[in-house]
Amino acid sequence: MKKRFLGLCLAACMLTGLAGCGGNAAENLANSILMEEDEAFAIGQQYTDEAAAITVECATLSDCVMAPLTTEEDGSVNAYYTSENEDSDEEGDYLYLDCVSTVKNVGSEELDLLDDLYFYCTDANELYDDCMVLVESADGTVLDDAGELQKGKTARVHYTLVLPEDISWTQLKVFFMMPESATTYAAPLSECKPNAKAAFSADAPVTTAGGAVLAMKSCSVSDEAASLTAAGGNTSILPVTDGDKMVDIAIEVTNNGSEALTLGTLYGGQMIEDGFNVLGLVALEADNDMVYSGSIAAGSTVMTHLLFELAEEPTKDQSFYLYVDGTFYSIAVSDAE
Repeated sequence: MKKRFLGLCLAACMLTGLAGCGGNAAENLANSILMEEDEAFAIGQQYTDEAAAITVECATLSDCVMAPLTTEEDGSVNAYYTSENEDSDEEGDYLYLDCVSTVKNVGSEELDLLDDLYFYCTDANELYDDCMVLVESADGTVLDDAGELQKGKTARVHYTLVLPEDISWTQLKVFFMMPESATTYAAPLSECKPNAKAAFSADAPVTTAGGAVLAMKSCSVSDEAASLTAAGGNTSILPVTDGDKMVDIAIEVTNNGSEALTLGTLYGGQMIEDGFNVLGLVALEADNDMVYSGSIAAGSTVMTHLLFELAEEPTKDQSFYLYVDGTFYSIAVSDAE
């Protein structure tokens, strides 16, 4: 049995709210740009003023917001897209620059995540600040419109800039401003890839917060993604476009917890190529088939697959990541045998 790589359309969750950026930090924007008072920021480093401490984890360009893993009833992995919704881009002519940040309220008052922090970007000709602000739930499974952050609390926030489809990513520069500081922090998009905690390989299993152990069993590049266990039967997944290649990262999952885990809450994956970010598709071997959703019973071990479609063999300019519990792990697909 063979089926086409359905990609992200099977995992889509439509974005329901749009929010504008602005507020206190925006008041200093014009002067900052004119005076060119930019200070370089680095991914993974914390920056603090009297009101907030912020760490930018990554900034990625895509046609969707790379949502956290979600708890949909079918257990699928979801993302928030720019198309197929009356409140978004039906023609597909927008992209998202998703600036994922950890924000802590270190001040004495509530911190308005929408108004008190300000993100924007520029290319060679224009400034872009049309922004949505989305915050992850405490367990990292749901995105929602941002609100107030109580003092002493920390949140993982997506400052997501809406850009035209024909934007030149090589010219993009990312900026942010703090609530109580006149400093503007800046970095080229090319330097804003995820800061991977470690490499995910056959020799380095990852344990999730829920007690599941993820172990890489193989990493291959071929014309199709073929199942590796008896559970998969004769099922394989083919690329959508004839002639494309499939990256198949086979990941064995052992659920050591006391409850079943849906596939959509375990892990996700991302590929960055030429500055553009693509969400990987996760498949599960079950019921003599390969499926895009499902649950892993407590105490059981199953084979799953993280899949990407490529027009050609992987190159050194491509970066692959496993995403687990809010942490990125690098995957060396270029070394696949």
